[in-house]
Amino acid sequence: MRYKISHNLEIVRRYFSIRSMREQWLTLLFAIIILFLWIGLLSKRYAAVIKESSKVSHIIDKQNDWLKNKPAIESKLAIALAHLSQEKTYTSSRLVAKVDTLARAANLRYELAKPQTHIAETFEFHTLQLDVRQASIEELLAFDASIESLFPYISLSSVRINANTQNPKELDARLEITSLELQEIEKT
Repeated sequence: MRYKISHNLEIVRRYFSIRSMREQWLTLLFAIIILFLWIGLLSKRYAAVIKESSKVSHIIDKQNDWLKNKPAIESKLAIALAHLSQEKTYTSSRLVAKVDTLARAANLRYELAKPQTHIAETFEFHTLQLDVRQASIEELLAFDASIESLFPYISLSSVRINANTQNPKELDARLEITSLELQEIEKT
């Protein structure tokens, strides 16, 4: 191995020595530029690795905090679950039916999207998008009050209101409504 390296260095020295001074300087300059580019790319990779390891370290610290506080979190969850009734929680189909009933009662012109479901350990969260067209502020407030009366089982998670382009007194709105469904919990 040592012979191979020294032999290769000898070939490079011979190649370099038979060149003119100008070619030697250009070759040396080219080698230095390549070296700096390589070092620059290497330092970018190193910085990316350091940044990622910092993120991972932060995530691990957060998870460790959660694990340290597990008994307190579980006791707060038990208290919260004691105040919730599984019969009052809404499945995705019940959410659609309830929002439809409330929107009709508020005299809204609307379209309902298909509900999206996120399943967690204790709850299933159902999110429904309601697009309202040409509504008055009173109609939207009446709908909001009816949704608010169902808290914590149903709530508004996002509201965007725009003035109608044809009649600025009427409003177009996109409401995101979220419900929770309590899953069966095994008693241990």
